[in-house]
Amino acid sequence: MTSVTATSLADTLPSSVPKLDASGLNWAVFSLRFRDAIEAKGYWGHFDGTSKHPIMPKPEDLPVKQPLHQLLMLLFLLHLALRI
Repeated sequence: MTSVTATSLADTLPSSVPKLDASGLNWAVFSLRFRDAIEAKGYWGHFDGTSKHPIMPKPEDLPVKQPLHQLLMLLFLLHLALRI
């Protein structure tokens, strides 16, 4: 099973990739630099269809974070204590 992380292309493209103009005037420069940036990150296969899409894990397969588990246990115990 493939693991999936929450990062997506580091959420931004490098500054060398210009914003695509709505009129498409800079399409040639944008498309070349966009492809270079995506290939450098190793994701181009997802754009051209040669790589499979990532598989999202089921919630029950995700590890329980210990601090969250401890916080939930504390809140549950406080809830029980306040009911007495």
